[in-house]
Parts: sequence; structure tokens; C-alpha cells
Amino acid sequence: MPDSTNTLRCDQCGITTYPHSVCRCKHCGIRHLHHQGCRRVQFCPQCCTTGQIHGVCDCVHCGCRHQVSNVCRDRPAKATFRAAMRDVLPDILNVGCMDQICQFCGALSWQGEKVSCCASGSIVLPSTPELPAEFSRMVLSSHVLQNIRAYNSALSLASVGHKSVGLPDGMFVLGGKAFHRIGSMLPAPQGEHSFAQIYILDVVAATSRRRDIFGGAASPLRPHVLAELHNWLKDNNPWVRQFVAAARDGIPHFVWRCSDDISSLQIGSLMSEAGSRRDVMVQRQDGPVLHIHDGHPLYHPLAYPLLFPWGTAGWSEDMKVLSVDHESERRLTLAEWGRYYLMHRQHPTHLQRCRKLAMEYYCDLFAQVESRNADFHRLPAQQNKYRAARVAALEDQLQAGTDAAEIGQSVVRLPSGFVGSARWYQQLYYDAMALPMRFGKPDLFITMTCNPRWIEITSALPPESSWKDHPEIIARVFMRKFRRFIKDMVHDEIFGVVVAYVYRIEWQVGIKCCSLNIHLADVLAGQRNAACTLPIHPQGQNFVSTSH
Repeated sequence: MPDSTNTLRCDQCGITTYPHSVCRCKHCGIRHLHHQGCRRVQFCPQCCTTGQIHGVCDCVHCGCRHQVSNVCRDRPAKATFRAAMRDVLPDILNVGCMDQICQFCGALSWQGEKVSCCASGSIVLPSTPELPAEFSRMVLSSHVLQNIRAYNSALSLASVGHKSVGLPDGMFVLGGKAFHRIGSMLPAPQGEHSFAQIYILDVVAATSRRRDIFGGAASPLRPHVLAELHNWLKDNNPWVRQFVAAARDGIPHFVWRCSDDISSLQIGSLMSEAGSRRDVMVQRQDGPVLHIHDGHPLYHPLAYPLLFPWGTAGWSEDMKVLSVDHESERRLTLAEWGRYYLMHRQHPTHLQRCRKLAMEYYCDLFAQVESRNADFHRLPAQQNKYRAARVAALEDQLQAGTDAAEIGQSVVRLPSGFVGSARWYQQLYYDAMALPMRFGKPDLFITMTCNPRWIEITSALPPESSWKDHPEIIARVFMRKFRRFIKDMVHDEIFGVVVAYVYRIEWQVGIKCCSLNIHLADVLAGQRNAACTLPIHPQGQNFVSTSH
């Protein structure tokens, strides 16, 4: 038994014995000198294991056994892939703050985000006018914000028609075609006042009528709030004043023309015959319910008085913008106009603080864009281009030299390029089904869900607002992270070589989520059988766990 006074524990072999210079290393299993250290254990980027240095091993990238010095030609080992195999904790992806300011319009964006807010300065629109403190105090109070859609409907001059398929949590979901309607100045004999006709009544009768429409004594609308908003709009909204004046002065009818400069209209200029279908003509009594053309600048101000209390004119078909070099002009599209006012700037606008009513307005605006696009494809000249025929008949007639424009019968449908159409969904379905036919079953199924508590989202929200009221911020942050996730998989190849992938993004209870099917080259070739689990991050759950 060795003398304990002369023995010590060897750090290399782990045995307590006499001092020695050579022993079997417990790390690599090889006898070597102490002063050399264990240099024969390291991570191999070829087999992705940590062990004794070797010259030949099984490559996880190509599935073949070859020398380590030979670079695998099928797939170079990347740092991100090696880190994932070594269970290295990934960094939290932070896209930063929304602090990039457009030099032309002042819109805020994230660094590296490509968004067309003003078309590089060619779109210059007036800023939203400031509102008096008393009106902002009424509209932005907690009670009114909770019932703001009901208050707006009670005070609107025009009705908004659509199929509402909202969710139980109060989220606004619009279905079908949206339209705005306005009736006559006076109700029918023995009829009740409604919408713009209520402004003709005195404040007490108007408040009572609005509460009766919304449930009477059980109505959530408070009388004093309705009275204050009624008086303010009657004194400051020009369209309310003109409507009431025309009804009281006995004018047979009046017209709000789309081609006129409505910012300076007077009652005298409203007394004219109806012109084009885009004009808003209001009869005195017993007139038909008029559908307001969506190209009229009063299409939204008449239906959303709490969003446009000053009666600010909206988009019209006659709006034009100059190019940056001021040499040409073009029409301003509705999508560009809406995107300009949707962007967040240094201070939130009144529209961006109206929560659920703003969401309804955004849905209405997008439905207006889609409706105008569908109207283009509804034209006879466009519908004549969409024809249907059997495949066999099509091949026979093409071989016979028949003109393709004369084959089959005309059908009323939207093309596959129209987002949301039946043929658009059909085309996407065929594209997705082609992948498993070519590559077999997908190797990975990954879901990515947006977290509304991401620091990028919470820092971009206006003060005293919730993420549920700003889906545009949710969508922008999610897409930034989603594109980075696609880059990690396809470019950095953290799971291996990706030969094909397909994904679908959808909204679930106000939160965006994505489902991906991924086909890997190594698995398709049957050359790899491994399990990959990215580690648990200290501030979150497993990134992904899969085996194949």
C-alpha cells in the first residue's frame, strides 16, 4: 500500500497514487504525458460527436464513411448545424425596436423591414386634424371605448351593411361584400327616425330614439354621453349641419357630388339633379335607400363619425400623385391611401386609438379594396377570357387548330391570381400536393406561434393599448421572425439540407401562427437516422423536437 504522505490524486487518470508523468487519460483513454494535456478529444464536424480524434468516420451529411480531412461535397458543415447538434443554447431573436423613421413621411419601421409607406416620397397626404380635448376625452374614455362600435352606429349618417361573423371575444370579422347606405331626409309617414334622420330631432328626443334602437332601458349607451356627442357633431361636422339644414329648409333633394371639391360645399351647391352613379343624392321623403359608391370621398366619413368627427374627406377615384421627379402623375390607389394612414408615426393618431372601431374600419377598407378588384374581373371583357372545357375536348380542338379563345364556354369566376378565390385555393392545393408526390412524406412538421408578449410587440404598441387592438403590429413582427426562421432552416440548414418546404400562415384568436412541412435531402436519400432536439432556452420552451 503506497505511503499516503507521498501520494496525490492525478487529474489525468483520476487515481490516487505516487507522482507519475505518463498514465492512461480518463478523457480519451490513451496513455500520454501530463504536460501535453488531453489534446485528442474534440468535436468532429463530420460525425457531430465529441470523442477521440479520428481520421475516418461516418458523415452525417452524406451518409458515407470517408476521411475527416476530405470536405463533404454534398453539404459543408455549418456552424449553426454543429451548434444545434452540440445542444448549444440558441440566442433569442430580437428584431429590435420600431425606431427607423422614413425621411419623407415619418413612418416608423423596423431595421431592414421593406414597407412602402409613401412610395419614396411620391405620396403626400394631409395629416389627421387635431381634435379638441373635450371630444377626445369623451371618445377615448373607458366606457365609450368598450362600446365604441355601438356609439358609432348610433351616431352615423349612413349604415354599414355586411355579414358579421365576429368571434366571441369581440373581434370583428367581416364576411361577404360590404356596402354603405343612406336614406331620405325624413322618415316615411308614421315611420321612425333612423341614422341621419335622428339629427333633425332635438337632443332629448334623439337620445331617447338611439337608446330605443339599442335595447331601450337595457342599452349600454349612456344618455349624457349620447347627448354630448350629438351636440358636438351637430355643431362641428359639416355633413351633419348640411343634412339638418336641407331637411329643415324644405329642399326637395340635394346631391353630394363625387367630382366636386367637397371641402368647400355649401347648401346652394347641393341643390342639383343627380349626375353619375357615384353621386350621393338624398331625397326629402319616401326616397329609395341609396348605396353609396365606394369611390366617393364621403364613403367612410358618413359611416364613421367618431373616426372622422370633422368630416374629413376620404379616398376618391380622382386622387392623383406626382412622381418623385415631378414629371408624371398617376392615380392613387385605395390600398396606397389606406397603407399611408395605417402606418404608425411619432404620435398615435385618433384613428389608431379607437381600438375595436378602428379594426372594423380596417376590415371595411380592405373589403373595399377586394370589392374593387373583383369588380374589375366582373367586367364582360374580363369574363370572356375565363372559359371552361373538358380536357379531352380542349386537346382535340387545339390539335385541330381552333383558337383557344373560342374553346369551351364562358364562366363567371375569378382567376387563380385573385387572392381568396376558389381557383387560388385550388392552385395552392395542387402545388402543396405535388411535394409529397415528388419527395414523399414530409420529414418535419413545425408550428410557429406568435407570442403577443414579445418585447418587439409591447414596445411598438401605443400607450394604454392592447395587442388585440393592433393586428398590424402583430403581423409585421411575426413576419420578421418567420422570415428569419426560414433563413435558419433553408440557408443555415440547422436540420440538414432542405429540398422543399411548404407553409401556411393563419390567425387564431387574434394571434398569428404558421404550420410548415419540410422535406430534408438526407432523409430522402435514406442515408441518415438521427434524432435532433434543440435545447430548452432559459426563457422559453423547446424550440422544436423531432426524430426521423
